[in-house]
Amino acid sequence: MAAAGDDGYGTQFPASSQFVTAVGGTTLTTAPGTTRGWTESVWAGTGAGCSAGQVKPSWQSDSGCADRTQNDVAADADPDTGVVFYDTDGFGGWGEGGGTNGGPSEVTILTGRFRQREEIRVIGASTTVVMDEVTFFA
Repeated sequence: MAAAGDDGYGTQFPASSQFVTAVGGTTLTTAPGTTRGWTESVWAGTGAGCSAGQVKPSWQSDSGCADRTQNDVAADADPDTGVVFYDTDGFGGWGEGGGTNGGPSEVTILTGRFRQREEIRVIGASTTVVMDEVTFFA
């Protein structure tokens, strides 16, 4: 797993490598009355794009990039809608933060939990986890 970066459009190594699962960033917005309870869109700060010189992995079939497309999955990374944390060093106390650096950890933890409980199928360097009617890629 590798974070896509927080510099906006453009690829960044190692996320652009064909040998990792690149985790981009999204913005979550509450949407009362919807099935999910929120909407999700691409976070403007996430790294993304077509990597130059990296072979497109077998699990990518888009026509937008001749080489590897960065990203494979995404997690909430917008500092305005980001993750709540408790800091025992630095400023101390509760805070909210963002950026794509947290995404790989979140996706790895979720993947591990799904592996404990659900059907697992490996496809190339990607793992497809089927849970009820929802399919997660990690």
